[in-house]
Amino acid sequence: MSSRRALTALCLLVVLSLAAPRLAVWVDPMARLAETLVAPSQSVIRAVFLPRAERLIDTDPNPAVAGLEAQTQQLRTLLRRSEQRVRELERLIEQLQQGRLLNQFTGVNQLDAAVIGLHANLSTSLLKVLAGTRTGVGPGSVAVFDGVNVVGRVVDSDERLCRVLPITDRQAGRLRGVVLTAERLTPESDPLGRRVRVGPAEGQRLSVILEPNGRGVLTGSVEYPPIQAGETLEDRARREQAVEPGMLVRLSDPSWPRSAQMLVLGVIERAERLDNDRRRVTVRPLADLERLSEVSLRVPVDALADAPEQGVPGAGAPR
Repeated sequence: MSSRRALTALCLLVVLSLAAPRLAVWVDPMARLAETLVAPSQSVIRAVFLPRAERLIDTDPNPAVAGLEAQTQQLRTLLRRSEQRVRELERLIEQLQQGRLLNQFTGVNQLDAAVIGLHANLSTSLLKVLAGTRTGVGPGSVAVFDGVNVVGRVVDSDERLCRVLPITDRQAGRLRGVVLTAERLTPESDPLGRRVRVGPAEGQRLSVILEPNGRGVLTGSVEYPPIQAGETLEDRARREQAVEPGMLVRLSDPSWPRSAQMLVLGVIERAERLDNDRRRVTVRPLADLERLSEVSLRVPVDALADAPEQGVPGAGAPR
């Protein structure tokens, strides 16, 4: 008789093990009792924490609350984007104000235009820009990004399109710049690249002749003024050492339009001493000029007043 009961119990256990969990709910108290005897510490943890977790999982969220939470998350995202945009605009205003202090020429309008591709000739990095003569853009017009950073000059244009030769292209040729030792970028940890706003009168203005190397940067040597009366060699050495990585380099070239003078060419990436005790610098623009999606074209109100002091702009570009 006992063997029949054991066989019946075994069959019942097999059936319960194969049945759906909801059909075996009545055996939960016995299972928990056995678990308490076998593993008392785990049973205490289950008794304290599991009921709350099950409530959180099983509770259906209120659709209205879920909608409000989604809207809150969207508003937070928009707020962060707006704050970042405000910081970018503050940086741009600061750069424009600084540029206005250095160049009082105001007779120029800036036209935003999309970059629609590169030139088909792989030997050049000419940018095709969606702006042309009907908006006043012509050969010699200066292209910038972020309002104050030089991209290059227009080499030719038709009614709707123009081509801009970046200053980093080998065929762009040499250009003159000036290093303002009081202007430098803040540490790289700042994602917006804000610079310390120090008046240029507090530092030196050192000329530099730059030439593109075809790898996205400009290189050249710094021109130091002659030794002044009463200036010692130590003073001269300190002045030469004043050129350091992180300093801004601005355009100061008589072959460029007057309105373009003191626009930003880039930042000194490396400064090294040559054998003749001169300083050689590597200047990198603040963006990859061949990957810009939009530029601003500077159209002068009075072309004669904005004409370069010397040279013919936009010459020598490939067709």
